Amino acid sequence: MKRIIISSLAIYALIAIVLFVSIKDSNKDISILAFSKNYSRLMTESETLAIPLYLSEDNSFLTEKTNITNLTICDDYNEIAATIKSIEQEDVKSQFQGKEYYTFIFEIGFDWPNLANLQFELNDAKMNIFYMNGEEFNFSIGNLYLSFMDINQSNFLDLVNLSGIVNEIENEKYLVALNLRFMNLSNHEIKINQISTNTDKLKLDLGNLLEKQSTYEVNVDFKEVIADYDHLGSADEAAYVLNDDFYLVIPLLYEGNFIKINRFPLFIEYEYNNKVQILIIDDFLFFNERINLDNYADEITEYLYIYP
Repeated sequence: MKRIIISSLAIYALIAIVLFVSIKDSNKDISILAFSKNYSRLMTESETLAIPLYLSEDNSFLTEKTNITNLTICDDYNEIAATIKSIEQEDVKSQFQGKEYYTFIFEIGFDWPNLANLQFELNDAKMNIFYMNGEEFNFSIGNLYLSFMDINQSNFLDLVNLSGIVNEIENEKYLVALNLRFMNLSNHEIKINQISTNTDKLKLDLGNLLEKQSTYEVNVDFKEVIADYDHLGSADEAAYVLNDDFYLVIPLLYEGNFIKINRFPLFIEYEYNNKVQILIIDDFLFFNERINLDNYADEITEYLYIYP
């Protein structure tokens, strides 16, 4: 009888050890990577903002939408309330410093009626996520340039062609110029006073605009278009009287240093019949590239969730 009791206790102890190890293994500490990048968006009423996070585990409470109670996006001066619309896992895994990560896209929505016609520039922004279990994360996501407004249709001017010129500078791809073609929908002269984005860190240099019979290819060496052009220089202020027989090439200027920004809206201020008008173009993706996280180690912040 004593041997039976000892054997039973040994079996129960073994089962307890196996269960403990299994539970501990299923509750691995989770590494989360946040990538600081530049987001320039025209946020219409139904639009969301996609923010990627990279997790070492593909199944955890961190990526369950129902576990999130609150979300805000902020910098040192502004805070915007937001909501999680969806969390989707991408099929392709990412690598960082020899480790494998699962990519999750957090689709962020905003209270558009309370933000309509407002613009925000959030530098070194945080995405603050609050969970039902009391956990809180403040993920560094980069710089956000957000314009909450509708796309503006014009009865007098239309943009019928838009593309970018991308060059490699110090082993990185940057947008260096835009190809555009406008159509004058009226019988009056149209003068374009300014074309801008929603950040001062990137400007269009109308003073060095070129008229061409055809558009340039995306990878043309811009030195062959305008020799010795300085993309870190200052803009030549000038207006342009539209001739819609031509494609236009407009160089881009960066403030201080080149930044990786490949998508943004355009705001075209023009004069028609002595009145100033605005044509708003939705944020356009000028080029896309697969991100190698190891190449952006300085923009990656690692967070660790340790199970209690």
